[in-house]
Amino acid sequence: MQDTLKSPPHQPCERVTNENTNGLLREYYPKGCDFGKVSEEDLQDVVKNLNNRPRKKSGTQKRCT
Repeated sequence: MQDTLKSPPHQPCERVTNENTNGLLREYYPKGCDFGKVSEEDLQDVVKNLNNRPRKKSGTQKRCT
């Protein structure tokens, strides 16, 4: 069984990042997807696509502390 990613308490902005990532993954794998049938190569392609997608740049973003 895979480990579940949970954000630490008192760090709400990490939860936002986690929820955003889950939403991005749902674009590729709908809820209820059997990951036992997804190849490692397919997963790596999704990782590559997500890591190389354009990002908004803003000088006003705050960092979590």
